[in-house]
Amino acid sequence: MKKVLLFCVELLFLVLLASCSSASGAEKNDRPGTLPSGEVDPPVSPLPGDPAEGEILSAFSASFLSALSEGKKDENIAFSPASLYLALSMVSEGAAGGTAEEFSAFLRVPEGGSSQKVCAALSKLLDLSGGGTFLTSANAVWIDDSLTVLPSFSGALRSGYSASFFTTDFSLQKSVDEVNSWVKETTRGRIDSLLERPDATIRLLLADSIYLNAEWVTPFPSGMTVKKPFRGARKTADVPTMTNTLTAGYLSDGDAFAVSLPYAGSGLVFVAVCPKNGQTPAEYYSARPDLSSLLSRMSKGEIFLSLPKFEQEAKMDLTDLLARSGLATALSPAADFSALSSEPLHIDEVLQKICVRVDEKGTEAAAVTSVVMRKNALAAGSNVELVFDAPFFWGIVDAKSGIPLFAGVINDLG
Repeated sequence: MKKVLLFCVELLFLVLLASCSSASGAEKNDRPGTLPSGEVDPPVSPLPGDPAEGEILSAFSASFLSALSEGKKDENIAFSPASLYLALSMVSEGAAGGTAEEFSAFLRVPEGGSSQKVCAALSKLLDLSGGGTFLTSANAVWIDDSLTVLPSFSGALRSGYSASFFTTDFSLQKSVDEVNSWVKETTRGRIDSLLERPDATIRLLLADSIYLNAEWVTPFPSGMTVKKPFRGARKTADVPTMTNTLTAGYLSDGDAFAVSLPYAGSGLVFVAVCPKNGQTPAEYYSARPDLSSLLSRMSKGEIFLSLPKFEQEAKMDLTDLLARSGLATALSPAADFSALSSEPLHIDEVLQKICVRVDEKGTEAAAVTSVVMRKNALAAGSNVELVFDAPFFWGIVDAKSGIPLFAGVINDLG
């Protein structure tokens, strides 16, 4: 469970590309990001559960971010690996034969293991309320009136994923209204829609949503937010930058410097990392998916921090990328979903919407992943200063396990 929690932090993990600077005292340090040594917190004892679950989720997150970042070195990226994993794991419950084997490989399920077990551990983390942090998730399936779903499939999703089931007629506007109302409700209005119009060809739509609203343990004073230059991948722009002197976890090594900011009333933390040596944030994270290791090496002390406030929104069609990344059969008329229905079906579309806001008070984030299935046509000390003024990645992480919930890349602001 320790590794699983770390994944939720990596899932609430967004990646911003940048080279950032650090200063000691009133003068700039000759080596950006170099920090004095400080007291190192003792290692966190493992949580109950199988560490392999967290390792699976962390590796999935880093691998997919790498694929998502290919050819997008200068672009901002935001996604939720947690939401994507949950959605794909649910639909995999209906796969059989070679399609089921394809899902097992893509979801990194070990021999004799189950993605449902991984998701069960993840779902326990996605349920926090009180003390300044609210984190929740929801799963739902809409079935067209013309489709009969096998009881074994619906039973697996109800028991293993707490999924709600609805019947509808996708040729009517009411189906659009029903789906979009669920999305808006479960994301507290941050995402208002998935479907744009009725579509009589849809047989089944499956969706997962995740919502987070978390306050900093130490908020940034609004009066100390000032315009500072952010040296992005394509341009330098003056952007609103939060500043504060506070006690936080931090580190600097030969590869990067980083900070960890806790959220109130939870084990979640926000992690920001500026790579060194010309690495992009995506390259850094892909090579080091285990954020628990990063957190365990941090020192705790008083620092002066400069961090841009930002918002990100993204709508991504992940269908082609998933087909190239290992789910080609599931996304083709050759798919075998005979454990879902006797009607021949295949995945025709996988979409994800995400929005994230980081400001002086804390963080609000939401993500929705939808899977559309159609009928087959054919077979330290206060002298420490960290200045995040260039591309960097960030994550919202469970301090005990390092699990990511959201992930992304920001190359430019302003």
